[in-house]
Amino acid sequence: MVKGTPIIELSNIKKVYGQGNSAVNALREIDISIEKGEMLSIMGPSGSGKSSLLNIIGLLDDATDGSYKLQGNLISTLSSSDKAELRNTTFGFVVQDFALIEKYTVLQNIEIPFVYLKSKITKKEKNERIHNVLKLLGIEEKKYELAHNLSGGQRQRVSIARAIINNPEIILADEPTGALDSITANEIINILKELNNTGKTVIIITHDKDVASHCNRTINIKDGKVL
Repeated sequence: MVKGTPIIELSNIKKVYGQGNSAVNALREIDISIEKGEMLSIMGPSGSGKSSLLNIIGLLDDATDGSYKLQGNLISTLSSSDKAELRNTTFGFVVQDFALIEKYTVLQNIEIPFVYLKSKITKKEKNERIHNVLKLLGIEEKKYELAHNLSGGQRQRVSIARAIINNPEIILADEPTGALDSITANEIINILKELNNTGKTVIIITHDKDVASHCNRTINIKDGKVL
């Protein structure tokens, strides 16, 4: 792990949904510092605020209050377009239901992040990146297969391939093994560990203690607070 300035710093983060009597405090005074190169799990029961926290870290949602620094930069100073670019280049998202476009091939699903790149890359570089991630994840022979024809494990591999195609520094995985059997789940965790070993920061939301045991550190959340 590379020590130094934390890649993510959350200070006094609060998230409130709704107003008045119907207001729900999803996150309360969250203070978390994550080092570059960590493999971290966030655990907690349903409704504890795990997904709200991940959405704020991944710039999918804004905190109601508090300070969020990403790579030393204060997120509140960034424009919507800046945040959108960071979502596509700094973060790679892996979710439980894979979020693939069923009628697209593996190749077409993996190429989606290229569409949103501000700095255009050459066709040669695109092809090299695609070849490398397909090879890394062992799905080269599935390149032209439609997503709906794949097994759960293959679909999650495609999801991870899409998440890392733009070489993000941070991988956010929301229950990445939740829809998989134990053997396939173990394969996916090993892939995330391999990515972590290359220097990527990996943050996993999970309710599975076995998954969390593979991480360097676990943060437990209950009722919107870090325990």
